[in-house]
Amino acid sequence: MLFDDPPEYFDHPVGFVSFAMDGIEQLLPNAGPRTGQMDLDNVRGHFDLVNHQLLRLRSALAVATVLGRALVVPELWCGLDRWWAPHAGTIPGSNFELPFQCPLDHVVDLEAWDRDLSVDAHGPKIAWRESSFFRNPRMPAHINGSRVTVEVCEAGEPGCADGGAPVAPSSGKVRIQPGLDSEALKKALSGLEGTKVVEFKTMDGAFGGFSRIADRERFYARLRTYASIWCCIHAHPGHVHYDMLFDVPHVDKFGRSWNGTWELGPGP
Repeated sequence: MLFDDPPEYFDHPVGFVSFAMDGIEQLLPNAGPRTGQMDLDNVRGHFDLVNHQLLRLRSALAVATVLGRALVVPELWCGLDRWWAPHAGTIPGSNFELPFQCPLDHVVDLEAWDRDLSVDAHGPKIAWRESSFFRNPRMPAHINGSRVTVEVCEAGEPGCADGGAPVAPSSGKVRIQPGLDSEALKKALSGLEGTKVVEFKTMDGAFGGFSRIADRERFYARLRTYASIWCCIHAHPGHVHYDMLFDVPHVDKFGRSWNGTWELGPGP
């Protein structure tokens, strides 16, 4: 069967990393259609919501890269549906409430995620699993039950690891300072080898950047290919590209230079 995942799909040589998608509650009320028209102003709340989730997802992809684990992507929320023609929020003739939990490929390009890119130019490939992965009845109990929770704590608090040494779990959790770079994060969590699921309560502050510029640039080169598009406003072109690097200076996949201030606009 085409969609019959083999047993090895439910395991990984190192394990998995997952996270809770937080911070969306205040964005959801304004994420739906803003004007009811097929224009850019109508989609601003949707992009506020999705861009917030892309920031969390970017940190999670970085953490998965550093730890060498597969990322279990949480459910994503969209303020508007996607359709290959102009619309004001939903496909004409459909009837469902906005915002909604949208398919992952509404936001990211899953073909690009699975593409074999040069490791020298794009860093290591990042394995991933769907949001329902841990709920799958075929998930082995010994893997699903091998878990440690990671909390981000205030620097200086007792038991809040600074990345100077491996931290041992206490009552099924570890606590790390915010903003640890890749080397410090890897060292702090190296004591979790053998744990199959490392579950972050938040990605806010969980990753402070790569220790080596070359690693960051390779990671950014991979992320340039990862985002998909939203479609469409009544314009030509009418689609708007998501960008996982929208808030940092970079050159996007179309060769456009951004200074870290993203502007909502259609095309190319």
